[in-house]
Formats: sequence, C-alpha cells, structure tokens
Amino acid sequence: MSVRVAFQGELGAYSEVAIAQKFAEYEPIPCRTFREVVERVCDGKADYGCLPVENSTTGIIAESQGLLREFSREMLICAEVRLRIHHCLLGVPGSALERIRAVYSHPQALAQCRRFLENLGVIVEDFYDTAGAARFVAQQGDPTCAAIASREAARRYNLVILARGDRV
Repeated sequence: MSVRVAFQGELGAYSEVAIAQKFAEYEPIPCRTFREVVERVCDGKADYGCLPVENSTTGIIAESQGLLREFSREMLICAEVRLRIHHCLLGVPGSALERIRAVYSHPQALAQCRRFLENLGVIVEDFYDTAGAARFVAQQGDPTCAAIASREAARRYNLVILARGDRV
C-alpha cells in the first residue's frame, strides 16, 4: 500500500525526488505552498509531508522552520532525507544556451545559481517551484526561455538539458 505524501511544487520537484528516496511506493500530492503541505497532513488528506528545512548554499529555509514550530502539536518530524541537488538549465528541444534570454525557477534555485545566471546575462524570473518553472517553459515552447530544475523535471516535461551541475 502506498502512502500519500504532500510536497511543495509540481511533479518532478526536488522534494518529490527526496520522497522517492524515502518511500518505495507513494502517491504524490503536489501543493502550491509549504503551508498547504502542512494543511494536507493536518486535515488527513496526506499521510506525510515533505518540507525542505535547510540547504548548504543559502542556509535555513525560514518558512519551513516557522511552520514546523507553528504546527509542532499537530505534526512530528519522523525522518530526514539528505538530497544532493544537481541543478540543470532546461530548455525546449531545439533551444541552445546562447539563445536563452529568460530563466525561470524557484527563488532558492535562482540564488544558488546566481553567478551562472549573471554570466549568462539573462532576465531571471521567480517561480513558485523548480518543476513548475520547467512545466511552464515546456508549455511556452519558446527557445529563448529556460528553467533551472532537476533532471527528473527535464524527463517529465520533455525538455533538454542545456547546462548542468558545476556549470549551473
């Protein structure tokens, strides 16, 4: 029997990658916000919630920490998953790195890739989620737009990897 696990973002988000490391079988419950993740657990629509609490580049994720304090009577921390993040710059098939003019992603990912993006000389646009940004880029079909997201998001939304890892 699979468990229902709420996470912030779209399918292919880094939080879903973390969930897949913890659970062999699960029903993903994508949520728009961290607060919605907590609400899904508290209202019984999810068995577990996955929240990022810290990363090695930008530090503590204050919103998640605050929610864990606020809902400490309703929820327990039951596991920790350490996930090595490998950002990729994703574009539609036929796009090329030198043609990219705008990059979409979650503010945390944009902050982590700031130097790369500055060197690329692109417009950066905040998006609520890395995988949501990938889905948006795929839907737009514009070869001058890209997203910073996971390899999993690239596969899920049929995008190509224009740059990855240390280059991003």
